Amino acid sequence: MPANILISGAFDDTRYRFSFFERIAEALERDGAEVTRFNAFGFARTSLPLGLHLLERLFTLPGRLLGIDKAHIRAALPWTPEGRREQALLDAVHRARPDTLIVVRGFAHRPRTLRRCRRMGVKTLVGWYVEGPLERGLVEAESRGYDRYYCIHTEVDARVAERVGWLPSYALDTQTFARTVWPRLPQDRIVFVGTPTGRRVRFLRALTDMPLELWGPKWSAVPELARFHRGEFVWGEALNALYNDSAIVLNIASWDSHLSGMTQRILEIPTSGAFMLTDDSREARALFEPGREAEVFESPEALRRQCARYLADGARREAIAQRGHRRALRQRDFTATARVLAGRAEAPTLADVRDAPHPALVRPPAAMPLGDLAGGR
Repeated sequence: MPANILISGAFDDTRYRFSFFERIAEALERDGAEVTRFNAFGFARTSLPLGLHLLERLFTLPGRLLGIDKAHIRAALPWTPEGRREQALLDAVHRARPDTLIVVRGFAHRPRTLRRCRRMGVKTLVGWYVEGPLERGLVEAESRGYDRYYCIHTEVDARVAERVGWLPSYALDTQTFARTVWPRLPQDRIVFVGTPTGRRVRFLRALTDMPLELWGPKWSAVPELARFHRGEFVWGEALNALYNDSAIVLNIASWDSHLSGMTQRILEIPTSGAFMLTDDSREARALFEPGREAEVFESPEALRRQCARYLADGARREAIAQRGHRRALRQRDFTATARVLAGRAEAPTLADVRDAPHPALVRPPAAMPLGDLAGGR
């Protein structure tokens, strides 16, 4: 009997169209699972009627004084978007009757909601935190509510490292990202797609006299960078086309690069054939050789120097982009990742990977041959 899995993430959403959610679901289906997709991102906050808004504040204001996150309080109120998300998940569990619920952590579900899912017949709860090390204590607290829990970074209290697995969110996605023309003749522009954070703003300030273009929400509210804002998020074919037609594409994390964790950008950019300029980190260097397959920076000053260098030297830039593209195409796809989430393969624990040079994506259980986990690439 095939596994029956419900996966909570960004599916068929009008605002957030991260392709990797769908690639995970497709990989689960290729492995024989029956998969139900739940769009946890489809509950945007809108203006509430005045009465409900005041009623919400009656709950959130005392909670904030007690140090309780507003989102946790709102999730308990049935008329809020957060509360409607919780009920919608329960409705989806009721309809699909899954054996396994996989929560890809963009939005957290309440522990009470997860307990109700268990009472409704869910046998295994799997959590995957796909953000970097920004919220101290979150992984430690949240992992207790799941049978298996994974995250993309290793900055976790050593006391819980044995029960949390390391599972990167990046893998090869050639359905969304591909080189559209060769040789490349991109526009002389430096592109970053993402949201503004303090660290990103600090780095991008160094490029204000260069052909910088910023895509994503809220950049217009950053005074020194507003004039570089070109639009909201772009996704899918439009994102791939933007990367293909840009001389330099930046990967700037929201957290300091000496910390672990990389987002999907680290493979999406070179898979598109673009030249990637990325935070210097252990994981970046394990994936791509700096100066040969990508280029790295450690400070705003270094970022500026590298941008000037590679805008001026198109031949060297495009040679690096070509080698980076070839290296990206040798990476695994999402098959191995999906098998970890489904419990068919074992991910290394955080305790295993903290001091390793760079661990394999997964290690196979004793009963499964290594070749079966190759992921097709």
